[in-house]
Amino acid sequence: MKDLYIMKQSHISTAERITTDELISQCYSTYLTQIKYYISSRIENKGDVSDIAQDAYVRLIEYKQMLRPETIKSFIFTIVKNLVIDYNRKQYKKIEISANNYEFTKEYQDSVESQIFADDLLRLENSMIIKMPKQRKLVYAMSRFSDKSPEEIAGILQISKRTAENHLFVGRKTMREYLQNCI
Repeated sequence: MKDLYIMKQSHISTAERITTDELISQCYSTYLTQIKYYISSRIENKGDVSDIAQDAYVRLIEYKQMLRPETIKSFIFTIVKNLVIDYNRKQYKKIEISANNYEFTKEYQDSVESQIFADDLLRLENSMIIKMPKQRKLVYAMSRFSDKSPEEIAGILQISKRTAENHLFVGRKTMREYLQNCI
């Protein structure tokens, strides 16, 4: 274990021999409260304060060879500052990922729900079309599912345009009333 020398402030000429483990131990007991206060003022989850403080001292031990009594305070606070930044980045990333997942899930859920709703309406519409009189059923289905105009329907079914328009009007009105009652 490498020895370090600390000059006592009251006796500059005399040196006290101290190991790096003792230096870390003194740092821990001296600055732990300040470090926890610093961390707790910068993160939301107060349960993680002690964990981050512990991580800081573990990192400090990893830099044992670089420690000097004159710089240990700034060194530990630099480590803590970086750990807090990393922690907050991770938290923001989690929030961002959660928000993206929520949006995707919501869009997917809305899409699935919309599709189910549309399928149910189509099923109800088909059940009502079956109940319509033959001529009205043909006019309504050609307009709705084949996008035929009343003129085209009249030509195909060999009926007057006015008759096709009338069947379409009554068929749509009947369907609208039926679907409103179902919903």
